Amino acid sequence: MRVTAIFKRYDLEHIRITLVKLKLSIRGECDKQSLNIILREYSQDTLTVIEQELKRRCILKISRNHLAVIAAASKDDSRPVLNAIQVYSEGKETVSVATDSYRLYEVREPFTEGEEHDANIILLPLNEAKFAQTIIKPHPELTHLDLTPESMSVNGTTHKIKLQEGKFPEYKKFVERKEAQATIKLDPKYLKEAMEFFKGAISVTIEFHGLNEAVVVRAGESYEDQANKVAVIMPMRG
Repeated sequence: MRVTAIFKRYDLEHIRITLVKLKLSIRGECDKQSLNIILREYSQDTLTVIEQELKRRCILKISRNHLAVIAAASKDDSRPVLNAIQVYSEGKETVSVATDSYRLYEVREPFTEGEEHDANIILLPLNEAKFAQTIIKPHPELTHLDLTPESMSVNGTTHKIKLQEGKFPEYKKFVERKEAQATIKLDPKYLKEAMEFFKGAISVTIEFHGLNEAVVVRAGESYEDQANKVAVIMPMRG
């Protein structure tokens, strides 16, 4: 039962890396069957050490910036895997991402000093992510929450969670840094105000007219009126 619980809570790669870090021998291929045989040979005391190390290494520290991706999560119950934010570690960064398939927000922040993580992925349901926001938002002194596959903790208080089942869509091809056809640097304040200016429009068209040239935004059809709205935003220099 104890070994079964380990496989239920942690992915195979996480278990394998932890055994390597603890300098416990691994024989043969590291598939589930092989790891299952290996773990069942250990004493209860050794399994306790393994479980403690698994738990320690899977803690992800998420900030209010990570939780900001909630705005892009789907509200459509027909696709439960999108009613969540994915949080994971990659390289020396903690990453959060959410999408409703029409837009996607991603936040990356470097680990705080002393942090060490294995590749760990947590699919946090939207209601749990919003609960985390209510905890951290009114307290500017709180910079991070500790997130594990079983709970979120802050200031010594632990809240049990149930993760969303399923696999988050592969999305990295959309955010990878590759050579762009054109780049224009805009002030996000002006861009936000322009989008508010077009509130009620069914669609907008963004026109790029060249390097260091103004960006022109035009409204398509509108639910509210037939006004012909145009916004011009000058690029930032440098």
